[in-house]
Amino acid sequence: MATSAQNEAETKLIYLCSKENKEVANILTDVREILDDPSVRVDATDKDGMTGLMHAAFGGNVKLCKLLIEKGADVNSNLHSQGYTALMFATISGSAPVVQLLLEKGASVTATNNVNRTAAQMGGFVGQRECVNIINGYFPIERLKYYTQPQGLETSPKLDPVLLEPLHSLITNNVIHPVKFVLLIKDKDLHRHQHQVCSVLRILIDKSFHEDNEPFSLKLHLIWCTVKECNTTGTDELLKKLLQQTEDCKSLEVEKYLRLCIKSYPHVHSVLFKQLVQVVADTSLGDQPTTLTQVIAAIQGNRGFIDQESCSTCGTTSKNVKKCSKCKKVWYCNVECQRLSWTLGNHKKLCKIWSGQNQEKSK
Repeated sequence: MATSAQNEAETKLIYLCSKENKEVANILTDVREILDDPSVRVDATDKDGMTGLMHAAFGGNVKLCKLLIEKGADVNSNLHSQGYTALMFATISGSAPVVQLLLEKGASVTATNNVNRTAAQMGGFVGQRECVNIINGYFPIERLKYYTQPQGLETSPKLDPVLLEPLHSLITNNVIHPVKFVLLIKDKDLHRHQHQVCSVLRILIDKSFHEDNEPFSLKLHLIWCTVKECNTTGTDELLKKLLQQTEDCKSLEVEKYLRLCIKSYPHVHSVLFKQLVQVVADTSLGDQPTTLTQVIAAIQGNRGFIDQESCSTCGTTSKNVKKCSKCKKVWYCNVECQRLSWTLGNHKKLCKIWSGQNQEKSK
């Protein structure tokens, strides 16, 4: 039976981890001191069955979640009265960093609550699209690590171990946009290792399809196409091509590129593929819905109403994107994307045109 001192310590632990407790100073130090007492249970619950990790996940406190997990917190505890897990709490509160952390620490994406809903389904219901995309696109690094070791009669692995983390980062990136793919590929020189990278990607494309994960298979195919194109064309040349816009702000080169990628998808009997081909074929180049919009919908689902803008360069959707201060026509997520748009893209030319149009309207 728990002693009164133990109960008091566990009550304080849960209080410190609760969402309403953000004002407490030195919270990590206090929690660590409590958990240094071996009699204190890291998975102690409150009256609703919530553990400290669940509270910290709901509050979006990444550092606290890390500490609790290091101290042995069960990432898959479902003692909550409604069967919620820490991943569910992090998802419905929209804490993407905590969702990522929990997945990396083994959180189950298939666990359901008392009404048979997974974390992704709950997140989708409350509009936490970023968290849902992280869950649906999550790919354990262990599955990729398998290819860094010789299998069977192989004398060398399919994938050099130094490529493991860069390729995993590329695969788990949740921004579906060819420019974003190119930037990630260029950053780690993955195109220099095209044979290894594309060989492993091809295996994963087929495995994902046969595991009934057609959206992920399609995403991997787009990455496969982009790695090959980067090696053939060169990253800067490909970026220069993709970053061209028309005067009516359309990215036709991105549209053309995606259509070619779709055309080369190997699993032509895929239901998702057939649906995507049909809607793209029925839409003229540059018209709405764009090919990019349809590809994102196929991989991540329809996004519905979005109150955030997307970077005109790489497609990143964020509250932090900023309009071009001169033309007020395009958005950028950071200085690097703005620089690329001006140096490799044709924004320098278009910005003058659009700025002039704005001046005419203001007269």
